Amino acid sequence: MILIAVSVWYAYSRGFIPREERDLRRAIMMLHFDWSWVAMGVVALRIFWKARTAEPKTINDDARLILAHTLVAGALLALHVGAALWHHVIKKDETLQRMLPWG
Repeated sequence: MILIAVSVWYAYSRGFIPREERDLRRAIMMLHFDWSWVAMGVVALRIFWKARTAEPKTINDDARLILAHTLVAGALLALHVGAALWHHVIKKDETLQRMLPWG
């Protein structure tokens, strides 16, 4: 979660820097890109670990916590997809194309 927050901060802090500062803007976007790869690696390791290990016995699973987790995870996914579409449809820049492996 912290990695995602840092990545988002890097991406949006770039918007406050004048366009003339191209080197600084490029450096910030590279940090955003690097943090995104780190976050993706952590998620991939988590998925791999979950697939390779047995699930622990449940202890007092609270339906409210499960619901909160589901809602937060869904909101983060929707926020990310919405931001990518905003760049593609409204700003009409190449952010979405740069994010895709074939772009």
